[in-house]
Amino acid sequence: MKRLNALYLLSLLLFIVALSSCMKDTTGYVFPDNSNQIVTFASISPDSGVVVYLTRSLSPNGVTLISETDIKISGAEVILFKNSIAIDTLIEEEIGIYKNANDLDINAGDKCTLQIISDEHTVYSNEIIIPDTVKYSSAEFSSSLNFDSLYYIYVIDFNVLIEDVDLEKNNFSISSYGQYGSGILQKNYGIFFNYDYAYMEACFETRFTPSNEAEIVFTDKCFNGESFELKIGIGVSEQNSTVIYSKVYVYLRSYSTEYYAYLNQFYYSIFSDGYSQYTSPLVTYSNMSNGFGIFYGFNSVVFTKTL
Repeated sequence: MKRLNALYLLSLLLFIVALSSCMKDTTGYVFPDNSNQIVTFASISPDSGVVVYLTRSLSPNGVTLISETDIKISGAEVILFKNSIAIDTLIEEEIGIYKNANDLDINAGDKCTLQIISDEHTVYSNEIIIPDTVKYSSAEFSSSLNFDSLYYIYVIDFNVLIEDVDLEKNNFSISSYGQYGSGILQKNYGIFFNYDYAYMEACFETRFTPSNEAEIVFTDKCFNGESFELKIGIGVSEQNSTVIYSKVYVYLRSYSTEYYAYLNQFYYSIFSDGYSQYTSPLVTYSNMSNGFGIFYGFNSVVFTKTL
């Protein structure tokens, strides 16, 4: 029963996030001091480069409907520094979303910062260090799909043996998505763990990224210099019973300590009044000077299953 309740909660959270992503309005940030600030959510990794999401905070003025153009910051100059040297000026791929313009030579141990210049503010990030990848011994997919009649999905069983011999690699997460043969990307129909649930509840939390990707994030309560095996079922949804399955990806990511400090102290809710998508951040941790948010580094190992 406990397992079913946990799976039901995860499914419900996924539904809420998917619903919110389909709405035309975007998230507004209302600060207690009524100030207008740049809100930054930025990440960098050796494989993915740098991605920066820029929005502006809103004063709680009674407005209940805000368009994306009211929230997202366009036309900013975003500069990436590595080891105190400017290496790239990011390009704005979409409104409020900035990515590296050139291939980046970024590796574990590199120190990176951001400078964000807009008509409203100039914001700097703290210096962050690209972390090492999570240590793991092996990873293996099952050879076939299993059908879960309870949730009416096909599930790919996946095993990974994770190590933490240095007592330092606790900050990591697991996430996944599947892709139809038609090319339509369907993310995160479920990440189901076959493990002791009392252990799980103390060990990890479920998070959602700005792109609505569900993650199982492991906390520093997980390891004590041990190795253990996780048995994971990756749910791949069915469409009109005629789906041609293509690939399923599983990401094993190691995050920076700044990211965990931000997540642990950032109060987040999808809806504050049941209609508008305002949130009220508890301004306790941010590594952005003259703004609010996070610039964090991560490293990842990608496991691919072709069906």
